[in-house]
Amino acid sequence: MEAFTEPLMAAVQATTFEFERSEVDAKGGHFRSSRERGVSASKIREIYLRERGRTVNFRVRATVPDDSLRRVEDAVRRILQQFIDQDTDRIGHAFPCSGMGGQDQIEGIRVHGDGLADEQFSSPVSDFAHGVVRASGLLGVAKIVELLNGWKQGAPVTISMSTVLNGLLLAAPVEPREGVRLVPLPMETSALPRLPVDRKTVPQDYLGLTLLTVRVQAKPALFRPYPDGPDYVVECCSVDGVNLGTVCQSLSLQTGRHVSKSSIWYDYGDAAAFRLGDRGTWCLGEDRLKPLSADWNSIDGLVFTPPTGVGTITLKDDVVPQRLDPQELLEIIECLSSADRELRIAVDRWHRSSLSGTGLENRFIDLRIALEALYLKDFPNERNQEMRFRLSLMGAWHLSESLEERRSIRKALTAAYDRASRAVHAGEVPDEAEKELVMAQDLCRRGILKLIREGAPSNWGDLVLGAGRIP
Repeated sequence: MEAFTEPLMAAVQATTFEFERSEVDAKGGHFRSSRERGVSASKIREIYLRERGRTVNFRVRATVPDDSLRRVEDAVRRILQQFIDQDTDRIGHAFPCSGMGGQDQIEGIRVHGDGLADEQFSSPVSDFAHGVVRASGLLGVAKIVELLNGWKQGAPVTISMSTVLNGLLLAAPVEPREGVRLVPLPMETSALPRLPVDRKTVPQDYLGLTLLTVRVQAKPALFRPYPDGPDYVVECCSVDGVNLGTVCQSLSLQTGRHVSKSSIWYDYGDAAAFRLGDRGTWCLGEDRLKPLSADWNSIDGLVFTPPTGVGTITLKDDVVPQRLDPQELLEIIECLSSADRELRIAVDRWHRSSLSGTGLENRFIDLRIALEALYLKDFPNERNQEMRFRLSLMGAWHLSESLEERRSIRKALTAAYDRASRAVHAGEVPDEAEKELVMAQDLCRRGILKLIREGAPSNWGDLVLGAGRIP
């Protein structure tokens, strides 16, 4: 890659940059804008590194002399020729890259598995070369050469997949494992990190919530875009099989609250420098964010300061943010990542049953399915009354060693099962049954956590005879 460095350094030194920046106030309006032209590479790098982590809108354009750009383009053709389609003169890449016209062309997107998306792009070689020069101005020539060399050798593009969580007010950052991080968002909009802002979601909506980020990878980073080749070449996968959904369910089990993701977005990190910089992140999906500022039981209200555009909220005295044990969270995540089908069903349906606003009927039915997956694994062909009897019996023996508590548990599970049966056959459940639902949900959660911590009995039918768990 040494042959790349010299023409790239010369091009960056000859390039002038233009920078547009607009701050976003608490309500989503652009209240302060600035533009600088004729900016040097050293200054644009300083600005970019300072601003890329903040909730601002910005664009960086580069004016590269024609002869300098041609030399970089020639170097791209020599060094990355295996990724260039000779018929169309385009290069494929697993990250966005905008050229002289400010546009990048996405070849396809395939969304799958908990928000993961296979996204692939292609650019004319001249536009790609222009993007390389601009990126070198923003991050430095050495960094861009290092990235391109790694991608040429097969290194993936490292991406941060993020969401802001509903249902979790966190006291301190938690990192249960490398590549999975939970961070409480500040109570003031001016301190927010870079987050997606649009007409539906404004900065004040994020205050006090929790940001979840999981590291994912896309590969190959560079590829030849054959016109008649497969529709999708790039594949995106989560590192070590951990995804946003698994983390949300693990948090729900740990806290006893329904924790869910909102919209998902990708941040391409250093690879974002190949674009104009105006959209290092963007959203996938339509899951609704539930702002803490809309919950007047939790905060004293939103204070908006017009001159600065800053919004702040204050938690009420009786609201205590949650502290999580990272080791406990990691154990749950790892167990769910490798769970068998029955435990997976139990967790999925329990999690769905804990979502308020979906109707008691559906929640009771989901909970019954969860309990059946948990306690009737060895009895797939039972009749309804036998299932009801075995489920309440197995649950009572599994969850307690106290006779009185076992009686209480059996009664609660039987009541929940009957409510679910009525929901199936009559399509209705009275509102006063919600207490029964909450009690049975807690028992189901306890059962799931006990399986995670201790393993399953060798045979559920032998449980009442005193059989132990699998060694």
